[in-house]
Amino acid sequence: MQDEAKAIVYWTNSRPGGYASLTELAEHALQREIERMRAEFNGGQPLPAYATDRNTPRPPPEGRR
Repeated sequence: MQDEAKAIVYWTNSRPGGYASLTELAEHALQREIERMRAEFNGGQPLPAYATDRNTPRPPPEGRR
């Protein structure tokens, strides 16, 4: 996957819609996934902040990806 990501940056960095760096590509991909997860799990809204207290209960797992 890393080699393909590097190739995407190499071949698209000077084109409209391309990526100037691996960081830019990763940020864009992560943002799309965050938006998808918000839509799927929280009606499109941001999920509640991460609980730093380890005793805070979490919802039971329904199945992992």
